[in-house]
Amino acid sequence: MAKVVSTLVITEAVLAVLLMAGVLIQTPKSSGLGGTIGGGGDGTGGGYRTRRGLERQIYSRCEPVISGRRHLIAAMAAMVVALVGCQPVATVPKPARGGTAVEALVGAAGVLNPLFESVDSTRDVDSVIYQGLTTVDSQQNVVGLLASDWSVSVDHLTYTFNIRNGIKWADGQPFSADDVLFTFHVLQDIEYTQPGADFWRQVGVGPGGPGQVVFTLKAPSASFPLALRIGIIAKHVFGGMAPAQIAASPYSGVRAFGTGPFKVGALSDLAITLDRNPNAAPQPYLDHLVLRTYPATDPQSAIRAVGQGVADLVGGLEPQEVDSLQAIANNLSVVDSRMFTNSFVSFNPTGDGKQFFGDVNVRLALEQAVDRQRIVTEVLAGKADPDPSPIPVLRSSPRSRAPYETPPTQRGHRRQWPVRIRGHHSRCLGTVE
Repeated sequence: MAKVVSTLVITEAVLAVLLMAGVLIQTPKSSGLGGTIGGGGDGTGGGYRTRRGLERQIYSRCEPVISGRRHLIAAMAAMVVALVGCQPVATVPKPARGGTAVEALVGAAGVLNPLFESVDSTRDVDSVIYQGLTTVDSQQNVVGLLASDWSVSVDHLTYTFNIRNGIKWADGQPFSADDVLFTFHVLQDIEYTQPGADFWRQVGVGPGGPGQVVFTLKAPSASFPLALRIGIIAKHVFGGMAPAQIAASPYSGVRAFGTGPFKVGALSDLAITLDRNPNAAPQPYLDHLVLRTYPATDPQSAIRAVGQGVADLVGGLEPQEVDSLQAIANNLSVVDSRMFTNSFVSFNPTGDGKQFFGDVNVRLALEQAVDRQRIVTEVLAGKADPDPSPIPVLRSSPRSRAPYETPPTQRGHRRQWPVRIRGHHSRCLGTVE
């Protein structure tokens, strides 16, 4: 009888291990990289969102990444102990606080201020320093960040945002609706000449009730909350400055800070060192995040840095680059996450393009002739989704439909829908064995 019981226990343990392995193998595809920096209780660390909608995983230890194999072995061992010993055991250890992660960043960052971003590398850095009223979660829904929630008028022209309470800037000063109003008034300033200025000058921005900011549009826009991801800057720091002075301020560079998880600690031509924001909520696990810059003319140098162990992670990789990196280093974890971005080709039916695209039937034929799924499969290695519409699919927007389902002449649009593909994003994380 004792042998039978032992055999049952061992069989039960093996089945449990296999079940756990199956869960672990499936989890990365279904769960994505959740939440905000500081973690969400899943024990895997936190993440931060870039302008692409990417959740970047940030781990808590000096060894910033743990291999999937180690997680699997640890989970298996914990499950066996739990079954044999009949005691509840945590299968994933909680991350410890502290440590430094090094990311390989392609291209030097410019002005570290979200109102003056000109290159992708700057946007990546700003994404962990500043925060907007909204953000995009791992399920591609627009949710509140510095705003707790918002309401929309019946005619869809007025958005009233409630500003979250209890938030502080990295210097300890309280964050308020005045900072939001100040930021958008800078965007509307006649001396502000960055891309997007014309858009913001068409939007009414004013105070509502206590802790409220009201935006008034000239026409309904289901994607408007998405535009409010732009970072908010501090009125008590930049108040009274002209746009050019804001861009030139040390608080848009070596002393930059916001309400995000990190603030600038040091700045050089070789790297940007970010220190933990003591007032961030939730607190990041890392003490420091070092963004080591590599020439934009040689993006492969950033990939080699991870392969050589000089950097812990690198992002924004094409499928072919992931393959090349895995060829030179076998101790890597590759994390695929969805981006809230589109790649597209549009047809200009006026000006120089009129002779080619002036006929709506030509535009319609070209659009239907493009095999989006084949592009996704053969060019992007399946790491994208065909997107039938140029309208972002949000919770408040109509269900997307193929553009050729309704004749363009009935839509009243002069320009045919562009050809778009919604992409994914690969990130390689160097593993410390």
